[in-house]
Amino acid sequence: MNFDIFRVLLCSPFLLYSCYTDLKERRVPNRVWLSMAVLGALLDVEYLFKFGLSFVKFFLIQFIFIFIFSYLLYRIGAYGGADAKALMALAIFFPLYPAINGFPILNEKSGIFTFTVFSNSVILTGVLPVAFFIYNISRSARSGLKSIPRSFVGYQVAPEKIPFHAKLMEYPDDGKLKKSLRGVKPEPGMIRELKRMGIDRIWVTPGIPFLIPITAGFYTAIVIGDILFNILSYLIPP
Repeated sequence: MNFDIFRVLLCSPFLLYSCYTDLKERRVPNRVWLSMAVLGALLDVEYLFKFGLSFVKFFLIQFIFIFIFSYLLYRIGAYGGADAKALMALAIFFPLYPAINGFPILNEKSGIFTFTVFSNSVILTGVLPVAFFIYNISRSARSGLKSIPRSFVGYQVAPEKIPFHAKLMEYPDDGKLKKSLRGVKPEPGMIRELKRMGIDRIWVTPGIPFLIPITAGFYTAIVIGDILFNILSYLIPP
């Protein structure tokens, strides 16, 4: 068996489980990333025997880059702590770009794999607004068209069924229903006020479980390659 396939098979349960917990609870236990990092470090011994000290130098450079990059994105609030830890663990698990029987299709295992995973995940996240809009239009063409741009970032739900991770794009304030595209955190008093006002459905925006795009970016990086790099190569030919 190709050793890179073995790595992918061992890594997949960590990522898929993290998607499940992130979707359900919006958090992932630290033991998931610690276990993933330790297993990845053990697998990296293969590269140490194969490439010697040159691998150690390359590993440290790419890991420090991903560590700083991931941590800075977390500090500015671009995503959550679990997302940053996922990228750091991936940098340990895949210090070199995996090559599996002719894959990736678009680029020949070039670049820092974890950074490719991240850039792919950002591009794939761009599909979500389209999915929201299609969902809203399919539910109610009139409501979807009249509520642009909210149709691209959220959906309507009954006040008593607001998910714990969602933010309100419509909220009560002094007896009036105000709007916020970014959303505000719901409070019990708001829900009671909405019911008192006779509001049966309001717009909410869900917190995006970014580990799902990261996992999708992981598999597209393996099969397709670096989407952003290839888009830029097409737009800016050499």
